Amino acid sequence: MASNLGRGTGSYRLSGLQLGDFGSLSNSLGGGPSVPATVTFDVEWSGVIERGTTADAANRFRLAFVRTGATIHWSGTSSIGSFESTSVTKVNFAQIAHETNGAFFGG
Repeated sequence: MASNLGRGTGSYRLSGLQLGDFGSLSNSLGGGPSVPATVTFDVEWSGVIERGTTADAANRFRLAFVRTGATIHWSGTSSIGSFESTSVTKVNFAQIAHETNGAFFGG
């Protein structure tokens, strides 16, 4: 993960995550059978919409955040099939943040 809170940008790539392909939402929610699958995705945050901060000294917590737009491209494969986003998916709400807490609260 790379991010620049000042610019309101960030990126994250996950490649080769192994998980189960349940074939359908109802099968997944019902705890049905799955087959092994692998997914990869890229997320890009950009386009500052709002900035904010919050702090709670009593609980030694501070958060600086930037609400942005984001885009996601993903692909996955299993014995059921291979799937890939045909275009970049735009996300309506995205946020990057910097949190300090506990022993790091003063920094």
